[in-house]
Amino acid sequence: MMSSSSTKSTSSSNTNNSPTIQSLQGPNDALPYIKQFEKLSSGTEMGGYKEPQWRFLLSGADVVTAAIIQSSDDKNKEDDDSSISMKLGGSACKVSIDENTYGLGMVLVDPTNRGKGYAKALINTSMGRVSNDDNNKETKYILANCNEMGAPVYRKLGFKDCGTNSFLSCSVSDIMNTISVDNINDDDKVRTVSNGKYTNEQLSLLTTLDAKATGLKRKERIELLAKGDYAKQYGSCSTLVFIGNDTVGIARQDCTNGPLWIGPIIGDEKKVIPLLKALIEKHFANNQDNKEKYEELKCMMLIVDHPNLVESLLSSIKGMKNDWVNPSMSQDGESVYMNGDGSYLSMLHPTLG
Repeated sequence: MMSSSSTKSTSSSNTNNSPTIQSLQGPNDALPYIKQFEKLSSGTEMGGYKEPQWRFLLSGADVVTAAIIQSSDDKNKEDDDSSISMKLGGSACKVSIDENTYGLGMVLVDPTNRGKGYAKALINTSMGRVSNDDNNKETKYILANCNEMGAPVYRKLGFKDCGTNSFLSCSVSDIMNTISVDNINDDDKVRTVSNGKYTNEQLSLLTTLDAKATGLKRKERIELLAKGDYAKQYGSCSTLVFIGNDTVGIARQDCTNGPLWIGPIIGDEKKVIPLLKALIEKHFANNQDNKEKYEELKCMMLIVDHPNLVESLLSSIKGMKNDWVNPSMSQDGESVYMNGDGSYLSMLHPTLG
C-alpha cells in the first residue's frame, strides 16, 4: 500500500461534482497502483502503454502523479497489487525539472469519466491552481510533447506552442541495412555500454552533455535510464553509445521483444546515423539466435526542433516514416530547452522531455 504520510487528497474545484484527486508522491506512492495505471491507459489513446512503460515513467522521484482514485467492482485477485480494490478514473504526471519549472504529461481520463471536466481538474491540481484563471507566476509549466487531442485544452489554459517534435519510426533491419557515409573522424572513438555497465567517468560525461544540451537538471533520471533495470522482471535493458566526447545516444527496451526507443540523442547531427547503427549492433549483440525476430522490432525516436535531421533520416534510411508531428508548449511561449545549447536531437521520453 502507498504511504498515507506522503499522499495528499485535494478537491480540484468549487463544484459539488468535482472529483477527489490524490497526489502520489514518487514511486513509493505510485507503483502500488501500477496495474491500475495500465488499465487506465488501455482505454485511452495511450493504449500501448503497458506496465513496463509505466514503470519507467513512475520509478523516478522526479514525478508526482495527480490521480482520481475510485472504488472498483472488478478487482482482479491475480494482480500483484490486488490488495488495492480501486481503479484510476484519471491521472496527470508532473515532472520536476528544476527549482521553478515543471513538465506536464500523461493526462488520461477513463472514457466513462469524459465530459465531466476531469482533465482540466487534473491539470489544475498538478499546477496547484484553484481555477483555470489562477496562475502562479513564479512557477513555469511546460509540455515537452503535446498530442493533437490535448493541445486545444492546454491552449485554453494559456499555453503556447514553442517547438516541433517529429515522431519517426522504422524497423531494426531498416537501420542495419542503411549504407551511410561515415561522418566520424579518426579521433572520435566509439564506446559502447550496455545494461548499466558504465564507468563513473562515462556517467558524468552523459549527464554533463544532457545538461548542456537541454538546460535541465535530471541526473537521477538519466542514471535510471542508463541502468535499464527499472522493469527487469519484464526484461528492460538499455545501451549507450558515445562518439568522441560530444555525441551520445541511448537505446532502451522496456520489455523483451518490445519496441526500441532511441533517445536521448545529443550532439552532432551528422553523426546520428553511425550512432544509430552502433546502438543497434551493441544492443542486440547477445541476441543473435533470435535475429529474425528482433530485426523486425520497431525503432522509435522523437526528434526535437531539428528539421534538417528529420529530412536526413527520412532520405537516408529506407523504411523510415514520419508518423506524426506534435508541438511542445509552454506558458510563456519560450522553448522547453531555451537554456540548452541546441545539441538536443532526440527526446528521452514524451513526458520527461
